[in-house]
Parts: sequence; structure tokens; C-alpha cells
Amino acid sequence: MQIDPEFIIRSIDDSAQKHYRNGEADQADRLAWQVGALSAKIRELSALLQYTVDQLNELKAKDIK
Repeated sequence: MQIDPEFIIRSIDDSAQKHYRNGEADQADRLAWQVGALSAKIRELSALLQYTVDQLNELKAKDIK
């Protein structure tokens, strides 16, 4: 998984440009798609972060016992 923010933004922007190439008529759709893709990526990264925190807490709990 790539976590570099510039890579993520560039990748989503490139994908939006490929899906919506027809100028002004598709600008609103492209922007909506980008917002949705970025929201999904934030959820994905948040879930990964929470999983990592949970794993670290579990390891700390084992060390304490």
C-alpha cells in the first residue's frame, strides 16, 4: 500500500482525468468522483491506522503481563 500523500492525490487526479476527459461538461462529475475517491482513501487509511494502534496496544498488554 502506498501511503505517500502526493502519490495518492496524483493517482486519484490521474484516474479522474482518465474517466472524465470531456471538458467543462464533466468538471462537476470529475470533482465529485475525486471527492468520493479521497473520502474512501481517508477511510481506508484510518482503518489501517486503527488496526495498527490496536495491534500495538495488544503487544503492550502482552509485555505488561
